[in-house]
Amino acid sequence: MKILTILLILFSFIHLFGQTPTLIFHSGFEPATVIRSIPFLKSYYADIVGIDYSVSPPNDWVNDLEKDPNIGTFNIEYQGGNNTMRLAQITADPTNPTNNVLWFWVKYPNASSGTKGRVQGNLYGSSNGFTNLYYTIRLYLPHDLDTLKYGTAQVHWFTLMEFWNNPNWNGDPYPFRVSVNLQRMGYVPDSLHFGVRGEMNTDTDSEAVVWNSPDTNFSVPINTWMKIEINYIQGDSTTGRFFMAVTPDGGSRTVVCDVTGYTYHPSNPNPDGLNYFSPFKLYTSDDVVDTLRNWGKLANVYWDDFEIWKDSTSAVTAINEKPFNKTVKVYPNPFNQKVVLEFSNPNNEIHTLTLIDSKVQLVRTITN
Repeated sequence: MKILTILLILFSFIHLFGQTPTLIFHSGFEPATVIRSIPFLKSYYADIVGIDYSVSPPNDWVNDLEKDPNIGTFNIEYQGGNNTMRLAQITADPTNPTNNVLWFWVKYPNASSGTKGRVQGNLYGSSNGFTNLYYTIRLYLPHDLDTLKYGTAQVHWFTLMEFWNNPNWNGDPYPFRVSVNLQRMGYVPDSLHFGVRGEMNTDTDSEAVVWNSPDTNFSVPINTWMKIEINYIQGDSTTGRFFMAVTPDGGSRTVVCDVTGYTYHPSNPNPDGLNYFSPFKLYTSDDVVDTLRNWGKLANVYWDDFEIWKDSTSAVTAINEKPFNKTVKVYPNPFNQKVVLEFSNPNNEIHTLTLIDSKVQLVRTITN
C-alpha cells in the first residue's frame, strides 16, 4: 500500500516576510473612475482618476495609489499616434454589460516611428522601490486575437506586463527587466501560451537574456476572463523570484512561471527595488497590428479587478502526480483564509496530512 504524505508548514506572516502584508490599492474600474488627458503632455499620455466605490478603501486612484512611496506616478502611455490609432477606454465588459472594464486597443502602429503598437499603464518613479511585489488582475483576450493562432504575423512578443529594476532610458548602467508575453507555439488551436523573460537591457548587451521561461502546458484561452497573479521578489540567482499563476473563470489555477534567479542586473552592486513597472500593457510589433487589421480584426485586450500588495506572496500548491511519498512545503496566502491542496487519488490509497507550525511543533495529523 502506497502512502502519500503531505507536510504543510504554517508560518506566521510576520515571521515569513518581516512585516504584515499591506494592501496598497484595488479597483474594478467602476463608475466614478474615469480616464482623462494629462495637460502639457500632448496626447501621448492619459491618467485614471476617481474613487472606485464598488470596493472598500484603499480605492482612490490618486490619494491611495499615487501617494504610496512604492508606487510613484501612474499614467497611461501611448508614446505616439492619436485617438484614431490607439486608445485606453473604460467600457462595458464584453461578457457582462453591467460591469466596467479597462480596454486597450491598437488599430495602427503608433510608436517608434510606426514600427510598434503601444498602450500601457505605468507605475513609474517611486522613491522606495518594491523588493516584494504581489498583484492580481483579470485579463480577457477577445475573439479577434484568435487570428494570431493562424495568421502570418510572428507572435514572439506581445507584451502584457513589464517590470524594470532600473530602466534603460535614463542612463542607468544596470538596467534589467522582466517581461510577460503572449507567444504563439505552432499553428494549432491551443498555440497561444505565456512566456516570461528576464533580460539585461543596455546598448552593449541589448536584451541579453538572463533567464527565459516559456510555458508549454497552459493554453491561453480566448473569450474567457482569467485571473493573473504576479509575485516579484528582488534577489540574485538564489534569492530572486518571479512567479505567475493563471486561473480562468470556471477553471483551475495553473502556475505558468516560477523562476528562482536574478531579478536585477547581475552586475548591479546595489539594487534598489522595482521603481518602474507596467502592470497592464499592450505592446507589440507593427506586423501583429497590421496583420490583425488587414483581416478585419483589432489588437486589443481587456483588464479588470486590479489589486496590488506590498510584502505579500501567493502559494496554493497543486499535487497532480501519481501517488507516492512526497513532502510539500506551502506558504499561506495572506489574504486568503485557507490554503488549498489539490491532488488526485484514483486508486483510493491512504493519504496523511501533517501540519506543523513555524516552530516545528505538530498542529494536527489527518489521515483519510
